[in-house]
Amino acid sequence: MNIVFTPPWRQSVLVFLALNCFYAGCGWESKSVSPEQSNINTGDTVSRSSDSSKTDSANTSATDILVILPGDTAPFNADTADNDSNKAASLCGNGILDEGEECDDGNLQSDDGCDALCRLIDWSDPCGPPDYWCRRNALCGDGNTLLPEMCDDGNLENSDGCSSTCQVEIGFDCEGDPSVCHTTLCGDGIVEGIEGCDDVNTLPFDGCSANCLKEPVCTADGCHSECGDGSVLLEECDDGNLIDGDGCSAQCRREAGFVCTPDVPNAPGSLTLSLPVIYRVFPDAHPDFGLVACNGAGQGEAIIASTLTDWKPAPGVMAHDNCVTSLWDWFSPSHPDVDTFAATISLALEEAGRYMGRLDVDLLPFDVSGDDSVHPFFTSEIHYWQEFDATAVLHLLFGGSDDTWVFINGQLALDAGGIGDHPNRELMLDENTAASYGIHHGDAYRISIFHAHRSTDTPRLFVTMGNHSIERSRCHGECGDGIVTLGEECDDGVNDSRYGGCTRECKLADYCGDGQVQEAVEDCDDGNKKDGDDCPANCQKTRSGIDE
Repeated sequence: MNIVFTPPWRQSVLVFLALNCFYAGCGWESKSVSPEQSNINTGDTVSRSSDSSKTDSANTSATDILVILPGDTAPFNADTADNDSNKAASLCGNGILDEGEECDDGNLQSDDGCDALCRLIDWSDPCGPPDYWCRRNALCGDGNTLLPEMCDDGNLENSDGCSSTCQVEIGFDCEGDPSVCHTTLCGDGIVEGIEGCDDVNTLPFDGCSANCLKEPVCTADGCHSECGDGSVLLEECDDGNLIDGDGCSAQCRREAGFVCTPDVPNAPGSLTLSLPVIYRVFPDAHPDFGLVACNGAGQGEAIIASTLTDWKPAPGVMAHDNCVTSLWDWFSPSHPDVDTFAATISLALEEAGRYMGRLDVDLLPFDVSGDDSVHPFFTSEIHYWQEFDATAVLHLLFGGSDDTWVFINGQLALDAGGIGDHPNRELMLDENTAASYGIHHGDAYRISIFHAHRSTDTPRLFVTMGNHSIERSRCHGECGDGIVTLGEECDDGVNDSRYGGCTRECKLADYCGDGQVQEAVEDCDDGNKKDGDDCPANCQKTRSGIDE
């Protein structure tokens, strides 16, 4: 084998040859070498022994060429290494290739290509990029879980616990190879699977969502989420972990070659947003509900205070004039006579880039028919998190039957209180109005909606949200961009299914070593790239001088 040290401006050649190695499955042994260490100058050609008595990983075709950049990794013959085990053991794991070591990747793990004694492990897996010759490529769907995979159940199906990109799905936990997934129970007090919390309930807005994912933290200065908590707020992405290589990095930045979108069904591409909501159903005997005499009483405004207290409404100066005697009951998390339900309201993405939707009476988690078509009395509580862009003007619409209030960053932004139906009203959020709520460009804020259906009329609630979803990121490779990512076998940027190339689905096309004889270009194919057996490494018997 010829080794050529090449200056950095010829790196494109290295990329081309690395792709060929990926297809062929070179299985090189590796050692970091610089021109000074090896007495090889940039541009020199070095011959490699083709002695068939060497290990399988050293048996490559004499026509193979490997381009090495100064300071990069070069093939290394382990037979000539100094095997002073005591010295190697004392230095192994320091990340520096010391005398007597075949490799040193900075750790003492034995499942990453370099073992705990700093000896190379030969795998028959396809070669990875030049910087990872001692690392197996994680291939989603092969049943072997290798980082950055979180699971691998041997298929590329979604909704079975392990997604098509080998990430554990919400509501599941997966173990083993191939991964066996089972459902988890949010609210049982046990944090498992991808749960970030479990506070022994399934109600949102208490720091732990209805799916047992951590919710963003908000103060008077705005909101933020932690990288790795699965909530995308002031981040490029957040897939619920701190692992590099799966599309969303440990710093919650999108990685090259990946596309990250909010997890279904909250992706803008799916045209829907599932807005979490808490409903509280009140008994007829409650003094604030069902009083027809209060219809139209008072002006409806100032029933509540202009600032939330612990993210809950407090009574205002006009509360008593509007038949409100116990406002704290309306949104209390633990009122003994109130039935509480966690649900969602589905909003649709419209052309103006807003999510809009309404309460669907048929989808309420409690019976709204009652006797004589009298609807029960209930309240609705909604909180969501948005990012403020001062370069755009956001027009939001809200309305409902009876009391409807909207708060931004804890400050009252829309007051439509009082019994009776309220037409939809617009709330405009731009650079000037946002300042009154204490938010500025680039800030994240909490929008809170409180609604009370106190009359016997048909309930109504209309809601609008900006075009932002905090849902966990789902990242997948962008096939055809020339970057091999998790779930892809290859990606040469051409993807024309040529021999030795890559298909449009980023799967390996026919190649020498795949075990299938391609008669137009191969004389044989025994499933490997080795000489010394029935089929030579180049799958050409006649050209290799081997009789048929």
